[in-house]
Amino acid sequence: MLRRSEVSNQREGPSDDHARAPRARGRSISTRLALLALLPLLGALAGLDVLFNLGYPAPEPPGWYLAPSLDALAILALAALAARRGRRLPTWVLASVGILVVAVRLLRLGDGITQRYFNRPLSLALDLPTTFELVRLLDATLPRAQLIAGVPLALGLLVGLAWLAARLVRAAERALAEPRARYLLAGLATATALASLALPAPPDGPARDRRWGAFGASVFPRLAREIAFALRLDDYRAARAAEIAATDAHLRALPHDLAKLGGADVLLFFIEAYGATVIDRPEQARLIAPVFQAAQARLERAGFTVATGLLDSRTYAGRSWLAHETLLTGVRADNRIADELAQAARPAGLAELIGRAGYRTVFAQPANRYRSVVRWAYGFDAVYSGWDFDYRGPGFRWANQPDQYTLDFMHRREVAPTPRRPLLLAYALQSSHAPWSDQPRLVEDWSRIGDGSIYQTLPAEHFDISWTTLASGGPAYVRSLAYDLELLADYLTRRLAGEALIIVLGDHQPVGEVTAFSPSYAVPIHVLSRRRALVEPFLARGYLPGMRPRRGSTPPAGMETFLPGLLVDFSASHAAAPP
Repeated sequence: MLRRSEVSNQREGPSDDHARAPRARGRSISTRLALLALLPLLGALAGLDVLFNLGYPAPEPPGWYLAPSLDALAILALAALAARRGRRLPTWVLASVGILVVAVRLLRLGDGITQRYFNRPLSLALDLPTTFELVRLLDATLPRAQLIAGVPLALGLLVGLAWLAARLVRAAERALAEPRARYLLAGLATATALASLALPAPPDGPARDRRWGAFGASVFPRLAREIAFALRLDDYRAARAAEIAATDAHLRALPHDLAKLGGADVLLFFIEAYGATVIDRPEQARLIAPVFQAAQARLERAGFTVATGLLDSRTYAGRSWLAHETLLTGVRADNRIADELAQAARPAGLAELIGRAGYRTVFAQPANRYRSVVRWAYGFDAVYSGWDFDYRGPGFRWANQPDQYTLDFMHRREVAPTPRRPLLLAYALQSSHAPWSDQPRLVEDWSRIGDGSIYQTLPAEHFDISWTTLASGGPAYVRSLAYDLELLADYLTRRLAGEALIIVLGDHQPVGEVTAFSPSYAVPIHVLSRRRALVEPFLARGYLPGMRPRRGSTPPAGMETFLPGLLVDFSASHAAAPP
């Protein structure tokens, strides 16, 4: 027989097990509910990380923007402190967060644009005053209705981002009322700080503003650098003004009679966005090589001697006028302040100095289509702007007229008439301007060009390229350069008589997506003439025979060195020759 105590234990045992099981299930459910309660905190943190870190449209590693942002963590730490005391953040704090997020997004957007297209970081002091140039670019390449409709959409998006930031902070605040959420936030910050010890410091440039250790970098050190530069702007201006004055004095002291030109015309062609990427990137080099070969063969058959080198431009992917100014004045114009100072100082340049030797000086810049933009034109006697060309054909995205029309019009107006003085004629060509989606075709019979109406019926060459797909625009870009090189070879061999000195060069590299973000600012320069003696000084300076540009053992000289060299090489006296 079982003792009473044993019977009692048998009866009570199953009852205890059944009692403990609901308690265990309850604890499990409670734990899961607690974890679920932490999800709003993690979601809010991830959302704020994206708002503070995302650099679009800059190129960046995928998913890195989910790294804990220092600014987001600071805001949530403030919310945690308030929650621990049982308080809510005041509305003005949430509004301040929204304003901060909008400011950060605008800064990141500006950075993204300059990094993706111009391959450099944004400078608030140097770039913000030129923002309207971007508006003009979009106006020239997008339908006007689309541009106008985008303005309220952009404003609405900014308001929406501010509202979203405030909602995310409020959601995190509710979650942080739970102590576990505060522990999670502190643990995440601590773990990220420890992980930072194992990461190397980011290099200077975009990476420095992207991360700080394993954290997403705060925006405030970047703003502090911008403010510090802005406070030194007067000193920077003074230094650049002194540099321009020294350059002007140096050029005026150089021999500049240009007697060795012998009265030969000088034709200077800037090809838009013609950069050294065409020799640096193998896929582009393969496409452009036959164009170089064909142009060289055609020119040599027509009696031209050809030499080619590289120069370093002072701009990248845009702001072509900085390249024009640098080459034509010898001033190192690499930003808006140098440009403004040069525009005010009006230093002696090629047009003024060659004008003293009896030349008529003319600058053709058809892309200048805004009468309200008044600039000093580097001392040229005459300037042809977009409204002077009497063009009656269609535009080709950025280009308001084809380069062939420009050459034909200027030839009839300035080159062909006789008798005349020797001529310096500079062209700022434009058909190879991004985005390269619509390109003109060569007209074999130049006599049919007329007022450009022929382009109404001559179909354009179309490429499926837009501002958002320029990374795949390499073939279209090279085709636009081929158009200009074939055009120039045709014009020089068929229409240009005499022994003019011809200078053909790029103004800058194309957008960073096409150069694979190469740090090189180099552009090809071709010098040719039917009089070999006019090319020999360039060969003596290291240019190589033929049309194909090649990298040398030393970096290319800056574009600002071209004018001093030209003055020395073609003037009778070498007393003040530079080293």
